[in-house]
Amino acid sequence: MIKVQQSFDEAATWETEVSVVAGSRPNLVHTAEGLLLLSYEDSGTCRIKQSEDSGATWGSAFGAQTGENPFMWLDPKHNILHRCYYDSAGPSIKHQASLDLGSTWATATTVAVVAEELYPEGCCFSDGRPLVLWRESDGDWVQYVNEQLSGGGTWTLIS
Repeated sequence: MIKVQQSFDEAATWETEVSVVAGSRPNLVHTAEGLLLLSYEDSGTCRIKQSEDSGATWGSAFGAQTGENPFMWLDPKHNILHRCYYDSAGPSIKHQASLDLGSTWATATTVAVVAEELYPEGCCFSDGRPLVLWRESDGDWVQYVNEQLSGGGTWTLIS
């Protein structure tokens, strides 16, 4: 069960936790509009739930996409929601972008073909270019960058 708690005093005290949904690999995104978006995996499907009241209540799941070990982040400068995930059919690391906070997603692009199940993460440079990274079983970090803000172009290995 994925649960959330909120604090209004810089973590000195906490409100009662709220059960949101059964799932795994949760991560939260806070939008400029004040929304909380919760991304999580449910049996190989990435889903999103939205809260308009700082996590006290949550709407129905939406934005379902295939993918294992998902990670979601927001480019706040351009308001582009990104997600990366492991695709066991490849096997590969994939990336998608959404211009409407996860209601619809662009066609997935392949970041890299990989030899093992991985847990990718992502972020954006200050100019909005997306970066996808993961740690391989030998402990090395691998990083790929895309020159297109939406991540639709070619992914380039940078380390």
